[in-house]
Amino acid sequence: ILSEVKREVDSAQERINSLGHFARSPEPVSANLSRDDIYSVCSEACRLDSDRCSVNISLDDISIKADRRLLRSCICNIVKNAIEADPTSEVEISVMKKDDDLVISVADTGPGISLDSEEIFRPFRTTKNRSSGNMGLGLSVSRRIIKSMGGELLGGNREEGGALFTILFPIQ
Repeated sequence: ILSEVKREVDSAQERINSLGHFARSPEPVSANLSRDDIYSVCSEACRLDSDRCSVNISLDDISIKADRRLLRSCICNIVKNAIEADPTSEVEISVMKKDDDLVISVADTGPGISLDSEEIFRPFRTTKNRSSGNMGLGLSVSRRIIKSMGGELLGGNREEGGALFTILFPIQ
């Protein structure tokens, strides 16, 4: 009985922490991030499941203004969602330049997203099982963080199946 109570208390604490984090997104401490910094951030996110996740970076040295820690957190959240959506899917993080923007894409081979591309960013909206403590705040918080750094976070489905999330940052 005590272990059951402890599990429920831990779950409640996670939910409270999620709500607190959502209510007060951290202020970004922006710095110039180079190509190597961005590759490092993406590689760190792939450590969540290095067997199923890879990074493909195809650009010369560039610079964006962003908070490295917060950018890593957002990419990790997207990668974690992809891994949890399907235990067999592959995840690829691609980094490239398009026009005057740095484009970071996180694509997976899972089932895709069953919600509208804007609906997935609504707070407390989730397709995951809530019994595991999921509150449906990860993508909403990530989008808010990316916007606070001057970027944009988009999401949807790939034509060939699976989900695709794209982070855009203006190149300095």
